[in-house]
Amino acid sequence: METLRKPVSIAITMLHDGRVLLELLADYSSAFSSAETHIDDRDRTSAIVREWVNAPLAVPDRRSSHRPSSYHDGYTLVISAESTRDLAAFSTFGNSLRVDFVRAFGAAPGTAGDPEPLARAPA
Repeated sequence: METLRKPVSIAITMLHDGRVLLELLADYSSAFSSAETHIDDRDRTSAIVREWVNAPLAVPDRRSSHRPSSYHDGYTLVISAESTRDLAAFSTFGNSLRVDFVRAFGAAPGTAGDPEPLARAPA
């Protein structure tokens, strides 16, 4: 029986034209899911986060199979339980995003956390 894994981070890759790729990562090289949105589409971005927190996790797959080639040259930020220098430099909300990630995905594998703070988080 395979042990359920929980997400370790969300990678956010932005392109100059406003397209954004969100990746729910199991580790650096594997992803549970990915979804495209636009930098200005807060409703869609919030819906993606809510779905990821509330839906059962898929078995992680190679990250490259979730990542369209157009995003290879994008700028990527990572939200996780650990603080990152890039996130802190990008947003004044870096620490609260870290806390919100833990509230959403820090629950035991197979149980839903609270998606709302992360889903509504300012950029």
